[in-house]
Amino acid sequence: MAIISRSIDPQRVNLWSAFTLDTILFFQPPAYNAWVDDDFRTCILAILELAENRLSCEKVVVCLNKHSPDAADFVKALMYVGFELCHPKAYEQNQDFLLVGYEL
Repeated sequence: MAIISRSIDPQRVNLWSAFTLDTILFFQPPAYNAWVDDDFRTCILAILELAENRLSCEKVVVCLNKHSPDAADFVKALMYVGFELCHPKAYEQNQDFLLVGYEL
């Protein structure tokens, strides 16, 4: 599944890779530097609403490459809106990825 978010700036479009497993929406956001001002928070809130209201998910998990230079910025921004780091063994993910989750 792909989630497309449009920016306030009509020239900018962000593509999110996503999939659902049981009642969990997993997604990987575009690069952190692709965001303009408040677009990030607005998009995250819209994805939470999509997951809960349209997809009937109970959790949302963001997958971040831990070697990415913007991983720390993403984690900080996500924790600001209520996400928490997932234990590395929670989903048995590749060790190159950080998972940040939110219970709906």
